[in-house]
Amino acid sequence: MKLNPDCVRDVMLYVEEHLSLDSPVCFVWDYSGNAVFDPKNSFLVKKYSAENIDTSFGYVVSKGYLKNNGLDGTYMIREILPDGFDFLECVRISSVFDEAKKAVTDGDMQKITEVAKMLVKNYVNKVAEEKIGTKPFQS
Repeated sequence: MKLNPDCVRDVMLYVEEHLSLDSPVCFVWDYSGNAVFDPKNSFLVKKYSAENIDTSFGYVVSKGYLKNNGLDGTYMIREILPDGFDFLECVRISSVFDEAKKAVTDGDMQKITEVAKMLVKNYVNKVAEEKIGTKPFQS
């Protein structure tokens, strides 16, 4: 299965929005490959296939963006890790994310993240230079 960058982004944004101290974000799959989910998860299930969601959760957990407390085949997310917050800051703005996807034609999520990070830094530098006369991020 090929990684879907849009699904990865949506999974992270979804977890950030729905995660709370008393309510983890959970995804469980039955033996038929169907998502057994809390109704609040319906956004992802309506937009992406179970395989896309599972692959995206696997990716973000393996990259150290989210801490998974679930067993094999399940995701019980209780924490966004520091690298996950860094990732979110790079892809939060949809226009930046879309621009990064255009620049990286092979769909490599790592490259998309790096390009998005560069675009965010360039934007912050531009605004800061206009407002306060200095660039916080040096090249």
